[in-house]
Amino acid sequence: ICSPFQSRKGERHGWFSTYVSDPPGNADQIAGIKNGLNTAAEKAASAETDLFSIRSSISTWAGQARYDYDESSQRGTKRLYNFYTGLTSASSDVDKYCWKLRSIKSYVDGTLRPALENLDKQFDATPMADRWSKFWELRKQALSIQDDYNSKYKELKQSAEELTQSLKGALAIEPVARDSENVGTPQDPSRTERLSLIKLRISMTSGSN
Repeated sequence: ICSPFQSRKGERHGWFSTYVSDPPGNADQIAGIKNGLNTAAEKAASAETDLFSIRSSISTWAGQARYDYDESSQRGTKRLYNFYTGLTSASSDVDKYCWKLRSIKSYVDGTLRPALENLDKQFDATPMADRWSKFWELRKQALSIQDDYNSKYKELKQSAEELTQSLKGALAIEPVARDSENVGTPQDPSRTERLSLIKLRISMTSGSN
């Protein structure tokens, strides 16, 4: 049995080094998404503050028009607040996933891959006449390392699925029916349209780094 395997990049790998691949996902790109959510949250908070401050600047305005404005303004303030909290929650969830991905990539590069490379070195150092039996001996260890990788991969995939569900909840304002008894009060659910605020795609099939 001869050992080296040549990748498309021209790098030469042993048999066992090919038993794991790079975990899918780009942590730097995901960190950029988190930063974008933080920026959007800050803008939503600023808009909420500005909208709220307008009411105090028109204290002399009275009558039905003022009442209608206050009603609309309170609903708008509440929507912006909900938008802000949703973005903040989404940013936190994306950050957790980003660190999860970094941790698994670090484990693969710092522990699993070196262990497989060591198996390749043992195989390469084996006399040609003994390589067949040595291969099957080392393969047992390689498969155990591969099982460890597969476990981490499934863990990462599960985290990505959980993140997707979390973002669907965090980045949506549910439509509710207007309650005339609570119009204009903090309890007023108001009548809204569902807002498609952000669509994040964290693809488990993208392996770019």
